[in-house]
Amino acid sequence: MKKNRLALFLLLLLFSSFASKAQRNINIQYIDDVLITYSINQNSKLTFSNNDIIISQPSGEVYYFAIDSIRKIYFTTGTSLLEVLPKNDITLYPNPSKNYIILSNINAKTPMSIYNMNGVLVMSDIIYQDKSINISNLSNGVYIVKVGNKEFKLVKE
Repeated sequence: MKKNRLALFLLLLLFSSFASKAQRNINIQYIDDVLITYSINQNSKLTFSNNDIIISQPSGEVYYFAIDSIRKIYFTTGTSLLEVLPKNDITLYPNPSKNYIILSNINAKTPMSIYNMNGVLVMSDIIYQDKSINISNLSNGVYIVKVGNKEFKLVKE
């Protein structure tokens, strides 16, 4: 019986020491490098649903963050930084190109748009994974390709 009480006491002591070092701020860095810090306490809940991260505060406030718009999540209080999501470096190649471009490192539903130099939308699509895009119908020239929050200059030959 004494061993059980001692074990319970040590366990409570261990949990109280972790609670005193609990994370207090969560930083969310978006793909466009905007950084937002949210205060959280021991009773806050961090959950995942479909394509969202959800922070529920004890006050009843609930914050939703689309996972595919986040570059990384880390905590500022504690002994180390924890990167939760990998950096998503979308690439476009070949550039210049004649008939096709390839968009790589796409791992979530991502909008893609191509604009001419007058700002007119000439092509758009929703991309779910790495994809080859047929640009053979575009006139030769310079275009802006927007993939998610990232933009590329494309030369069509």
